Amino acid sequence: MTQRLQYSSLSSEIIAVKLKLESLTRVVKDADDDLRWYINELSKSFDKNTVSYQEIGKRAQAFNKSIGVDALESKNTLPEKIDLDTPEKAKPTWVKELYRTGVRCCHPDRLVSHDIEVKKDLIEIYNEIVCAYKENDTPTLMIGCFKVHVKPKDIDDEKIQILKSELSRLKSELSTLINSDGYKWSNLSKEDRHIFIKNYLRHLGVRLKSADEIKEVLRRKPTKRNHNQRPVNRLKNRV
Repeated sequence: MTQRLQYSSLSSEIIAVKLKLESLTRVVKDADDDLRWYINELSKSFDKNTVSYQEIGKRAQAFNKSIGVDALESKNTLPEKIDLDTPEKAKPTWVKELYRTGVRCCHPDRLVSHDIEVKKDLIEIYNEIVCAYKENDTPTLMIGCFKVHVKPKDIDDEKIQILKSELSRLKSELSTLINSDGYKWSNLSKEDRHIFIKNYLRHLGVRLKSADEIKEVLRRKPTKRNHNQRPVNRLKNRV
């Protein structure tokens, strides 16, 4: 495989993995919120003699931070307004050339005749490229430019390695999500969810007043909430 073909293959795979990562992040976040809701409901029946409320709260807060979904989402947030007057830091010549060619292909001032949806997509890519350039995020810059069919003039081992490292990093994040409690919860049957929560509470060192409490709580449906709105954490409020 030539380096140009390898560059295209790696770039396409990175785009596919990013899309899967974004989709899975939303799934895990929703599942994690539901799991927290059930744990919070069960907190009403915790045996006070097993472990102090303060200790339960600390352990639950540590659990809530274990998946790191917020950090993943923040990486996908692009600024609405970008200041292009910021002085450039020292960057390789090929990066500057790639950037200039890329932004020319999707600059908002050049999109007058484009369809509204196409224009919207191109502006998102433009923001992605500019943001990556300002933050010295070379892999994201390369992928953004690839989306508008722009590649470096000379593709060598250095550029291939940059893409390989980025792909490896993204796959690692994907693996972390797949192994998270939220993802496991999203794929469990009702019976398996009962076992999961039972083992989870045992891990926290918590006993319930009644063994039937888990089954009773799992019959309920989590309170409806707006998109991105987290459930009230009763454990945290007790600390």
